[in-house]
Amino acid sequence: QIPVPRRLSNYELTLSKSGSVRLYTFHMEKLLIGIGGFFGSTIGSTIPQLWGDSAFSFTSIVFSIIFGVVGIIMGYRLAKYLGVS
Repeated sequence: QIPVPRRLSNYELTLSKSGSVRLYTFHMEKLLIGIGGFFGSTIGSTIPQLWGDSAFSFTSIVFSIIFGVVGIIMGYRLAKYLGVS
């Protein structure tokens, strides 16, 4: 691990096996998971509105939960793929 100056204490510099240097925050994985959950639940809750259901219907809530979990899983996998975790 490369020493980090004090002003960059929220960041980490690492050297990968291929020799490239990566700079990322410690909270990048949480950010990607949160974004995935947000967009997944938003899309899931709007799908029932396409056939005329309310945004507060049981179907909308169930779809929001299902798509939110899928979004969280996709955010986690994206973080692993990008190598930020």
